[in-house]
Parts: sequence; structure tokens; C-alpha cells
Amino acid sequence: MTHVFYTEEVQRKAEQQLEAHENIRIIKMRVQDCLEKIENNEIHDSELCFAVLHAMLKGYV
Repeated sequence: MTHVFYTEEVQRKAEQQLEAHENIRIIKMRVQDCLEKIENNEIHDSELCFAVLHAMLKGYV
């Protein structure tokens, strides 16, 4: 299961407290840059691609 969150207000509150099997990286970038990376095959993550498409279709971005 994947959860996707969209915000324009990213704030660091504390260090991540990951479980042993987790590897989560937070990368801040403009939506347009993300779209270009998807188009240029620099981003291959299907969940991220779906999230960006869904946000576009819903009018969030």
C-alpha cells in the first residue's frame, strides 16, 4: 500500500524515525521539473508517476 501526500508547505519538524526495512527519501522539486524527469525517463517510480498524474487530473497542480 502506498500513501501519497501533496503540500506546498514542506517543513522539517524532526528526524525521520524509520523502521529497519524502510528507506524513505524526501526530495523537494518543482512540479514542472518532476514532469520533465518523468518525460526524460529519469524518474521510473510508477507510484510517483501515478501521484503526479492524479494531482494534475484533480487540478491540484
